[in-house]
Amino acid sequence: MLHIVTPVYNEGDNIKKVLDAIHKAYFNGYKITELPTPWWDRTEGESRFNFRKWLPKYIRWYWFGIARVITEKVLKMKRLK
Repeated sequence: MLHIVTPVYNEGDNIKKVLDAIHKAYFNGYKITELPTPWWDRTEGESRFNFRKWLPKYIRWYWFGIARVITEKVLKMKRLK
């Protein structure tokens, strides 16, 4: 079955929305794929990307995903016994 997903662009706090959508899709059985996209160097202006501000938001979702995968594997192993 083909599912069409509207892209969400990572601007500011949208990273939380993107990661939430990816986790929900994965844990509901959808296959996650990556689409290659072209990237071009900035030709004018200055980046407002702040790594220290962004990192805690990313790490939270990273550990959430890992913990959930581990929990599911442990529960699956218990059911097999």
